[in-house]
Amino acid sequence: MSARIDASCRHAIDLKNALAKRSAMLTVAACVVCLLGACCDGSGAGGPGSGSGSGSVATGLLNDTGIDWCTENITTPSIWVNNAVCWDVTWAGNLWGQQQDAFFGRDAQAKAGTLTKVGGGMAGFDFTKIGASGQVLAQQARAWSEAGSEADSTKWDCVRDNVTGLVWEVKRNDPTHLRHKDHGYAWFNPDTTSNGGGVGYETAQYGLNLSAVTAPTCAGVADVNKCNTQSYVIAVNTAGLCGKNDWRLPTVDELQSLTHRGRPAPAIDTDYFPNTTNGTYLSSSPSAFDAESLWGTDFVAPEGNAYVTKNYAYRVQLVRSGQ
Repeated sequence: MSARIDASCRHAIDLKNALAKRSAMLTVAACVVCLLGACCDGSGAGGPGSGSGSGSVATGLLNDTGIDWCTENITTPSIWVNNAVCWDVTWAGNLWGQQQDAFFGRDAQAKAGTLTKVGGGMAGFDFTKIGASGQVLAQQARAWSEAGSEADSTKWDCVRDNVTGLVWEVKRNDPTHLRHKDHGYAWFNPDTTSNGGGVGYETAQYGLNLSAVTAPTCAGVADVNKCNTQSYVIAVNTAGLCGKNDWRLPTVDELQSLTHRGRPAPAIDTDYFPNTTNGTYLSSSPSAFDAESLWGTDFVAPEGNAYVTKNYAYRVQLVRSGQ
């Protein structure tokens, strides 16, 4: 808990600095909210720029957390149970239990069978699979297959989030592919208006395994000796992924919108993002606390953000702001 509060408070400081000259009470309020267990992760500090690949942000709604179960010690006193079915617990005399996340929002509606979706997805999430040219796949319910094809709806290149309005790239499990799931990129953004005071690195000093980089950490970019976020954004836009060329790094808030906090790692709907792995994904949001650091999202732990340095190679999942 202390580590989570510390990261959240550091994040609050980032927010205050990024919104310079706002009241210092912003930091205090953010930390208090975290102590109460209601953190609102994400600095949203990214701005337009060639390095971050960030642009306009979709103006859709917010996703729910994915938590559609309760925790309780009523059925078995003195023993806390997670993943309890909320409606099977007798909450009389313990009304606090009915204030849990699972009783509210899209997740609760999905659990009750009253939520109408455009597409499909776990809990309250609502996704649609999209093919290479930007068309919606004919059969949305078919599972991903590495040996499959778009023609039989068992492989897709993008996913539209019908709640937020964002469209996300889908990774491949092929080391020779531009969008391989285990390629790593250094954070690089020469735009001084959005890089938080630190350009970053054209080539990572350390790889995904935390060892010193001795070989290219990606494939398919213009220069594999410069595996960085800028070169990747340029390569994906040149390829015209899903018929579009306005792909960019997501802000940390946007990355957080994919996090499914109700399931184990990887904390994301793997029915739609089959190759999103356990690990940290970079955002366009630099730290206002340290010019050499930035915010990412860790899908290993559904608790939230990762605070990382720009000289390490991390995974990237690009986004665009809808149709």
